[in-house]
Amino acid sequence: MASTTSADLTAAHEQNVRPWLDLIDTLRAQGVHEDLPLPQIAVMGDQSSGKSSVLEALSGVPFPRGTGLVTRCPTQLLMKRSAPGTSWKATASISRSQANRRGGADTQTRSVASPGQLTDVIVKLTDALTASQPYGFSQDAIVIHVTAPDVPDLTLIDLPGIVRTSTSGQDSSVIQEVNNLINSYLIQERTIILAVLPANQDIATCDILERAAQVDPTGERTIGVLTKPDLVGPGSEDEVIAVLNNVSKPLKLGYVMVKNRTQKELADGQSLSDAKETEAKFFADHAIFSRSNPLNLGVANLTIRLTDLLVRRIKTVLPVMKFEVQEMQAEAGRQLTLIGREAPTAPLERMNMLMKLVAEYCALLRNAVRGDYRAGILADKPNLRLRTIADKTFRILGDKIRETQPDFDSPVRDQLPHARTDIRCDRRCHRRRRRCRRRHTIATARRSPRRLRLRFAACEAVSSRA
Repeated sequence: MASTTSADLTAAHEQNVRPWLDLIDTLRAQGVHEDLPLPQIAVMGDQSSGKSSVLEALSGVPFPRGTGLVTRCPTQLLMKRSAPGTSWKATASISRSQANRRGGADTQTRSVASPGQLTDVIVKLTDALTASQPYGFSQDAIVIHVTAPDVPDLTLIDLPGIVRTSTSGQDSSVIQEVNNLINSYLIQERTIILAVLPANQDIATCDILERAAQVDPTGERTIGVLTKPDLVGPGSEDEVIAVLNNVSKPLKLGYVMVKNRTQKELADGQSLSDAKETEAKFFADHAIFSRSNPLNLGVANLTIRLTDLLVRRIKTVLPVMKFEVQEMQAEAGRQLTLIGREAPTAPLERMNMLMKLVAEYCALLRNAVRGDYRAGILADKPNLRLRTIADKTFRILGDKIRETQPDFDSPVRDQLPHARTDIRCDRRCHRRRRRCRRRHTIATARRSPRRLRLRFAACEAVSSRA
C-alpha cells in the first residue's frame, strides 16, 4: 500500500509539476529570459542572513560560506529530480550572454561528479567573472544544473546580499552596483521574492521587506523565510511567533522558519540528512516553536511551498507569455521582411537584383518628390517625405524674404513724386546742356552764327540756376 501511494505521488508529480518547470527551463536554455522575463524565484536578503544555507538545505549543494559579500554574482540553480538509484551529477557554466561576449576556458560548461567539486567550481567561476571587474563584483550569472534523486524540481536564483556599508579595501560603488542588481529582479512582476530574514534580528530593520513592499505592496509574490531560530534569545520568541503566524509584517504568501546547520555542525561534518533530523527535533522539542503550525516549519515544507508557488505562477503567466512571444515573433518577421531575401551569387542574378533595387529606389525617390506617400516606408517614416520637407523649407524661405520687404506706407512715400520730378528735370537739363556744348563746339569750329552761341549761353544760365 505504501509503495502504491509513493508511486501515485510520483506519477502526480511527473504530471502536475515537471512539465511546467521543464518548459521554463527550456525557454531559459534558449535565451528567452534575455528578452522576456520568466517566472522564477530570487533569493534575497542582507549579508550573512543565511541565504546560502537555505540554498544548501534545498539543493544539497554546499555553497561557499563566509562573512561579508560572499556571493559576488548571481547564481542560477536549476534542480531536476531524477529516478531513484541514479547518480548525482551537475554542470556549471557562465550565463549565455557572458559566454557570447567572452571566450576562453572559463566560459565552458564544466561537468561535476560530487557536491564538493561543485563548490570549488563555483569559486573558480566567481573569480573568473569578477577578476576583471573594478569592484570585484559582476552582474553576469553562474548557471548550475543539478540532477539527483533527492533534489526538488525547482529553479532558484541566488543574489548577492544587500550591502549597507563598504568594508576595508572595497569600493563604495559596489553598494550601488548590488542595489541595482537586486532592484532589477525586484521589479520583475513574474519573480517570486524569497526574502531571507534572520529570526534573531528585529524584522523591522530588515531592508529586503521594505524593498519588496515598494514593488509588491500586496505581498502577492513575496514569501519570507526565517533563519537562525536557535539564536533567538529567551523572551524574544513571541515576536518571532507573531511574524511566523503572519500577524506582524504580514505577507499574502506567509512565512516559513528553517534551522540550518551551525558552524560547529559544519565543522563536525554533519550531513544534510542528519541536519534535517536535527531540524525536526529542534522544532519538536522547542517550548514555543513546537506550538506553531507545522506546515510553517522546516526545509521540507519550504520546498513544497516554493514548488507549488512557482508552478502556480507559471500557469498564471503562461497565456500572457505566449501572447508576448507571438508578438516578438511577428516583429521579427517584419524585420526579416524589410531585410529581404539573401543576396544571389550568380552574376546574372546579381545584375538583375541590382537593377531591381535601383528601379525600386528611383520609384521611391520619385514618389517622395511628388508627395505620393502611399508606399509602406514613406508612410512609416516621415523623415523620407521629401516633398513635405521641401514645401516647409520654401515656406520658411518665403517668410524670411517677406520680412525684408520695405514699408511703403511710411511718410517718405509722399515725398517720392517731388523727388522723381526733380530727377527728371535734372536729367533734361543735363541732356540739353550736353547737346548745346556739342553744337557750340561745332559752331565755333565752323564759325557758327551768333544765334547758336546765344542759345548755348541760355542753356548754361538755366543749368546754373537749377
